[in-house]
Amino acid sequence: MHLFEQIKSLNSWQQMAYGAALVARMSANYRLFSQLSGVGDGQVFSNILQLVWQCAAGQNDNIDFMRQQDKLTAITPDPAGFDGYGVWPALDACAALCALLSVCHSLKGGKDKLSAFDELVSIVTLSRSTIEQLLQATDDVDDIEQHPLIIADNAFNQWAVLQLLNEPRRKESVTQLRIALQEDTTSNIGIGDQQ
Repeated sequence: MHLFEQIKSLNSWQQMAYGAALVARMSANYRLFSQLSGVGDGQVFSNILQLVWQCAAGQNDNIDFMRQQDKLTAITPDPAGFDGYGVWPALDACAALCALLSVCHSLKGGKDKLSAFDELVSIVTLSRSTIEQLLQATDDVDDIEQHPLIIADNAFNQWAVLQLLNEPRRKESVTQLRIALQEDTTSNIGIGDQQ
């Protein structure tokens, strides 16, 4: 079954958890940029993502996702102010978290599962695009589909979806996914995260 078909077959909390896992893999890109540039706030980024994890696990259903969007907007870097490459993966991480908040808002109360699916697909696509842009920036594009970062991204996507499909218990599934992500602290573009 194609990855997007698998994502579509996930129920609401599984889609939230899958999106959170993708954003978690991109979060080191934002935190490193913020730390090196002094722009943004890695803790605010992490706090917003933590709220999504709580919602996915069924531990907090009272989150105002639109308010979290405002907090995210306030810490999103403006690429016009930077010459270096690092702003782009950081911006992609913010865009992915923004899409994830839209997923959560759409799924809250079963409002709009189709919009949520479209946003999840955009997060998958954005993660892949971040990797491809890095490879192009470093001229490492002989066979992009065989590059270790692309292979690792594909493997992560399949593993995360299958992990969610195979574990029906909501809280336990989310907990296991988060533990696995904490054990592998490398971002989608290979940046180590010591948080």
